[in-house]
Amino acid sequence: MTGLVVDASLTAAWCFEDEETQYARDVLSRAENISFFVPAIWPVEMVNVLLVNERRKRITPADRARAITLFNELAIQVDRPQREYSSMLELASSPGEPEPIILVFSEGQQLTLSPETTKLIWEAVRAGRQPAHRNLSYGH
Repeated sequence: MTGLVVDASLTAAWCFEDEETQYARDVLSRAENISFFVPAIWPVEMVNVLLVNERRKRITPADRARAITLFNELAIQVDRPQREYSSMLELASSPGEPEPIILVFSEGQQLTLSPETTKLIWEAVRAGRQPAHRNLSYGH
């Protein structure tokens, strides 16, 4: 089975029709043949997205429940941080070649992000930006 690293911006598009893109539809349509992996912050981000939008009357409690059901059915695997935050800040601020980023999941599975993706992420972190999900890929 193939794996794909996704983030809150992509998974939120599955919950809001006005944010849905062709890419989001394509990814979700492949759910039977793909494992989804998310960063450790993803559950907190999605709870926040759903609650804020419910409070703003953009979605109903039933919509929120459907989103949670979808996420549970997809069996999304959540990454767990492998470093202390201070060491991540030190790495992000150091010059030179970026260190490979390895995602470690509760099942013991590890995915190393491709060198291109690692470079994009570290460049974004060093510049104080959040990397875009569509640029992520992984290598073995």
